[in-house]
Amino acid sequence: MTLHETRLSEAKRRAKSKRKRIIVGFLILAMVLLIGTGIYFFHDALPFVDRGAKSYETFKTVLPPKQISLHMTAIGDSLTMGVGDANEEGYAGRTADKLKHSDWVSRLSFKDYGVKGDTTDDLLKVLSRNDVQEDIRNSDIILMTIGGNDLVNVLKRNLTTVQLDDFENRRVAYLKNLNKILKAIRDLNDRATLYYIGLYNPFEDLFPELNDQIEAIINEWNQGSKTVLELYPNTVFIPTYDLFKGKVPDVLSDDHFHPNAEGYQLIADRLVKVIEKK
Repeated sequence: MTLHETRLSEAKRRAKSKRKRIIVGFLILAMVLLIGTGIYFFHDALPFVDRGAKSYETFKTVLPPKQISLHMTAIGDSLTMGVGDANEEGYAGRTADKLKHSDWVSRLSFKDYGVKGDTTDDLLKVLSRNDVQEDIRNSDIILMTIGGNDLVNVLKRNLTTVQLDDFENRRVAYLKNLNKILKAIRDLNDRATLYYIGLYNPFEDLFPELNDQIEAIINEWNQGSKTVLELYPNTVFIPTYDLFKGKVPDVLSDDHFHPNAEGYQLIADRLVKVIEKK
């Protein structure tokens, strides 16, 4: 091979080697760009990557609150009827009004079957009515006050000579009737939540010398009601004794027995808090 041919061959080899280095360099650069782009898009697609508080707040406000439609039925005595409330709403009507305006309720239908003076014997008769049974079957929430007249009727007979045995005999009859009431309701509807409103003492400033005895009797009746309620699913006891204790002049109506608007509102506020937790 001549010197010229040798130099020509060496030049071709060097040119070929240079082209390889250029191609390899280009491929490496392309791979770097592709990997970097892939990491960027993968990072951006991850749902748990923190993109700042502003994006998170926007996401939160876009979601509407979950809303449900409710049917609520109230049964029982004059407290359910709303006697003593100047607005004639009572605890049941005020509870319905608060739920209607809550964020999680889209629609609320409400029926009130409270009857002034009703005892547990009377309520059992009310529960035999077709219209009441139909509403209870369709209810998501059932409100109930009963037992106050069973207790007061013992006092009415003769307050000065009444004996504890008289209250005990009536308490036993009351609890038997309460059990029948709850069974009748659960036979019609075993999914609705039933809220039973406990008894309070409206006589604390009328008969201060009898307060200890009356308080013990009411507490015993309330405890008996709790015991019976616990036999059935989806039942809740709502205490009211503490809401009225020491505040009777301010929270009772002119008849000094039924709550006034403020008293009913206290019950409704407590009831709504418990319902919203459910």
